[in-house]
Amino acid sequence: MSVKNTSGTVFIRENTLLPTGLAVETELFLPGWRVVSNLDGYGLGRKVEEANWNFFYLAGDLKAVTLGRKGPGTLRKVVRRLLGKPGGERFNSLEITKVVSERFLGIPFTRVTAHFRHIQQEIGLRDRANDSVWRVSSSPNGEAPLQPRGLISSSQDDVGEMKMKTIRSSTLCLFVMLLVAPLLCAQDLSKYREFSLGMSPAAVVKLTDTSTTDVKTLHRQPALIQELTWWLPMLPGASYKADSVREILFSFYNGELYKISATYDRAATEGLTAEDLAQSISAKYGPPIDPVTEIDLSTGERHGGAAEKVVAHWGNGQYSLSLYRSGLANGFTLEMYSQQTNSAADVAIAKAIKVEELEGPQKEADRQKKEADELALERLKNMQSFRP
Repeated sequence: MSVKNTSGTVFIRENTLLPTGLAVETELFLPGWRVVSNLDGYGLGRKVEEANWNFFYLAGDLKAVTLGRKGPGTLRKVVRRLLGKPGGERFNSLEITKVVSERFLGIPFTRVTAHFRHIQQEIGLRDRANDSVWRVSSSPNGEAPLQPRGLISSSQDDVGEMKMKTIRSSTLCLFVMLLVAPLLCAQDLSKYREFSLGMSPAAVVKLTDTSTTDVKTLHRQPALIQELTWWLPMLPGASYKADSVREILFSFYNGELYKISATYDRAATEGLTAEDLAQSISAKYGPPIDPVTEIDLSTGERHGGAAEKVVAHWGNGQYSLSLYRSGLANGFTLEMYSQQTNSAADVAIAKAIKVEELEGPQKEADRQKKEADELALERLKNMQSFRP
């Protein structure tokens, strides 16, 4: 199916009588309905008018909303819903006039606006259901917006339609509320204390009261990778109370903070279980996605080479938050990162390491040559100035 979810898309009922010689290409879209693949609503209207036929445009928006991203499957659901609205059985065409794809609390949905249309040769719009004629007036562009006179739905039909709309709206609202309830009670997974992913190194330096010289550049190509380690201050004295966090490692990708790794102080977590920490963290970020079970990280080593285990995980498709238990002194680390940027940073770091490995021997040879040249110059200088 080549249909695109754009305004102007026209659907025609199968077996609809069309002007002789009208070059219209269609494809099956829904049972009993085909989509015009080579013309939009304006182009089809021009072709119909050139054949001295009429392409009626019925006043009054038809609107429908469905969950899901913009795509053929979503469009089928919306069109099926639009065709089921009152009056759909009376007309042989439908034109999409607006398609909007939006998100609410991370949940995608598509909003569609359409109008019923009707192709026929007669100047008076003929109802397919009872073959009665509706009075119409011509518009300046040749199309005929419908002005129904005497053909109205009964009050019973109106009440029934209103009840159905109320039921559908209530069901949709209930579904959305149940789906997003965990998100509403959870804090933003892009923020840790006063820090937010996406901050610049200068902003983090200011909040941590450190210096720009403390920001270490690990790689410059193919991307700028930097790190800042902040050891939280410990104030001596009788009133001393240490922060639960011992240190925080901030990782930057091309000048933006993309990962925060907070390592808890061993004394602050003494006697606490993984369930205890996960419960405390859930008070800020909502319940974890995965149950609190320890999972070995078999790929790679982290934080000083000590193997770690995931004990709880939070995520929303954009950001990730994980609690790790380190094999080193049985400590805990909480790591937050942007999933998209973290993936890009991993790729950049792997490329940088590969380049450094390839260029390593030459760089080492250049370093040794530089040292030898400097030593030779120093030897020559001392030989000229040395006095026994």
